[in-house]
Amino acid sequence: MDNSRSRTADAMRNHRINSVWRLLVAMLVSCAALTVLGAIPTNDIVAAEDLIGKVRSTSAKVYLEEQLAGILKISDQAKQAEEFRVFLAGLQPGARSAAVPAPAAPATPVAPAQPASGAHHVSVNGKIVDAKAQQEAAAQPGIPVEKTLPKSGIMLRLIPAGVFIMGSPKSDEDRSDDEVQHTVKISKPFYMGRYEVTQGQWQNVMGNNPAKFKDCGENGPVEQVSWNDCQAFLRKLEELEGLPKGSMCLPTEAQWEYACRAGTQTAFCYGNDLDSSLANINGNIPYGKGRKGEYRARTMPVGSFKPNAWGLHDMHGNVWEWCQDWSGPYATADAVDPHGSNSGQNRVVRGGGWGSSAYLCKSALRNKGLPDYANYYCGFRLSLPAGQ
Repeated sequence: MDNSRSRTADAMRNHRINSVWRLLVAMLVSCAALTVLGAIPTNDIVAAEDLIGKVRSTSAKVYLEEQLAGILKISDQAKQAEEFRVFLAGLQPGARSAAVPAPAAPATPVAPAQPASGAHHVSVNGKIVDAKAQQEAAAQPGIPVEKTLPKSGIMLRLIPAGVFIMGSPKSDEDRSDDEVQHTVKISKPFYMGRYEVTQGQWQNVMGNNPAKFKDCGENGPVEQVSWNDCQAFLRKLEELEGLPKGSMCLPTEAQWEYACRAGTQTAFCYGNDLDSSLANINGNIPYGKGRKGEYRARTMPVGSFKPNAWGLHDMHGNVWEWCQDWSGPYATADAVDPHGSNSGQNRVVRGGGWGSSAYLCKSALRNKGLPDYANYYCGFRLSLPAGQ
C-alpha cells in the first residue's frame, strides 16, 4: 500500500513538473517571435525563467509562468516591456541590486495590528508573552515607547528585548535553504524607524532627492539609494541631531526580522496571508488566502497601511530595506545579537517592495544587493540603541 501511494504521488508530481515545462517551451517559442520585434531581449526572458526555476513551490512556479505568459501576449510593445521589467524586478529586486513634517498618518487612524488568527507568539522562558506585554515591560525603565528626532522629524518605535525563532520552518513549501530556523536573543531594547525614511527627510539631511517616484511626495519612501548612500546619510544625520558618531545605523538582519515579526511566528506579521489590501505589493500575486487585488506599480506614502503589533509600518512591501549585515549563511547554533557574516560581496535587503510577489515579502525571506548599487526598489529605515 505504501509503495503504491508513493508511486501515485511521484506520478502526480512528475505530471505537474512536465506541465510546467510544456508551458515553458510554448512560452520560449512565443519569446522568439517577440524578440524579433525587439520588445524584450532574449537574455532577459532567460533570466526570468532562471529565477522562476529557483522557486521551490510547484504551484508558485506555475502561477508565475502564467503571469509571464500573459505579459508575453501583450500587443503594445511599450506596455509589454514595462510590465516585463516590473515582473522581473519582482522576482529578484534587491540583487541587481527646518524639520521635515512627520509622515502623514493613514486617512483612518489604525491601532497597532493584533496578530491574525493562527499567529503564534514567541515563548520566553516557557511563558507565552504577547507583543504588547513585551513592549510595556521594556518601557518600564522610563524609555519612551515612541520618540521623534527633533531636527529631522524621524519617528522611532521602541523594540523590546526578547527571544524569537529566526528563519522559516521546513514545512514551508516556499522556504529557501538559507532560512534555517534558529533561536536568537535580542539582549537590549532598541529603536526602529516607525516608517521607512522619506524623501522629505532625505532632502532635509542630504540636500537632494534621488527618488524616482518624486510625485509620491515628501512622505513617499526615498529609493534609488545604495547601502553606501545610507551610511553617508546616517553620518550626516548624527551631526544634525547631535548624536555620537556610529550611534545611528541600519538594523541588523536579526533586528529587522525580530521587529517585523513583533511577537509572531507566522509567514507575515499579520498572519499567514498577504495581499495588496495589507501592503503595497504586486497585487496580482497574493499569498495564502489573500485575494488578487490592485497592483499599483509604484511606491506609496509611508503609513498607508496598518502597522504591526509594535507600531511599525510597511515592514512588508513598498520598498526593500537595506540591513547592516553582509549577506551570508546563518550560524548553525543559537545566537545572541548576531551581526551576520564578517565579510562578503553583498549586503542584506529585507521585506519586499512595490513590485514584489507576496511570498517575496515574508518575514523570513532573505535577499541581497551589492552595497554600491541603487535602484528604485530599495530604501531603508533606521535603528538606534535605546537610551540615546
